[in-house]
Amino acid sequence: MSTGEATRRILVVDDDPAVRKVLTIALRKWGAEVTTATNGEEALDHAHQRAYDLVVSDVRMPKMDGHELLSRLKALSPDIDVLIVTAHGSIDSAVQAMREGAADYLTKPFSVEEVYVRVERILDNRKLRDENRELQSEHQQGFDIHRGSRLIGASDPMKRVYDSIQAVSGNRSNVLIQGETGTGKEL
Repeated sequence: MSTGEATRRILVVDDDPAVRKVLTIALRKWGAEVTTATNGEEALDHAHQRAYDLVVSDVRMPKMDGHELLSRLKALSPDIDVLIVTAHGSIDSAVQAMREGAADYLTKPFSVEEVYVRVERILDNRKLRDENRELQSEHQQGFDIHRGSRLIGASDPMKRVYDSIQAVSGNRSNVLIQGETGTGKEL
């Protein structure tokens, strides 16, 4: 995890205590806040109590398998990312998990480095999706000449300047800006 980034919350779900321990230690070293669950029902309880950036889930578990957990997590929070991990990997199982909305699929045994790569990729994609949503929201609200601008003023002449900027902002043409020294042409 890069420095300056918020701590990522990851839920690890596996009925095998050794796998939970390895993933927990590795992800904490990576800088994540890790919560564990031994089965799908316990994982859903955690997911109802708080939001997670990522869920790392085994497929074969008692009470609720990873596919059902994935489906129920997606119903609870459609944007949640889930990395499916299984010792019983097959192409059909991987395709099913991806169709159900898994962010990625990893077969056991795996290396810690492989987990880091997958988790990093999933969280980078999540960050890009969030940024994209934010930009789309800003775009839908319309261009605001004042946001991100150091221009100030609400007088009629300044309103005409804002209108002129708005009129040419979408064009790919050169614009000559004239004015006295110190009037803020560079802004």
